[in-house]
Amino acid sequence: MSESNPHEKALLEAGERLGECMKSVSDAEKEVLRGMYGRVDGFVKDIQQQGRYLDRSAVFACAIAVDDRIQDASLIDAAKQYIEQDYLFVKHLKEAGATQA
Repeated sequence: MSESNPHEKALLEAGERLGECMKSVSDAEKEVLRGMYGRVDGFVKDIQQQGRYLDRSAVFACAIAVDDRIQDASLIDAAKQYIEQDYLFVKHLKEAGATQA
């Protein structure tokens, strides 16, 4: 973890919270999450085979946030927080790269 990027720590913490929330949902929602992850994983692998990068965790968090079968408010909130922290982390990296160029 980079000491110079406070967004990295926040992203890791958001990921941990998301993981904890996934563990605490109903069995029915866990089943939805398992199927959803399989589809997201396949999608991301297809994109990566095209030579492009796609953040699997961010795509998974987006899927959680918008899927009507997910009703657990804590999980939805954790997914939204992960998405926001991922955005801030990537934005910081891009800005840091622009200032170093």
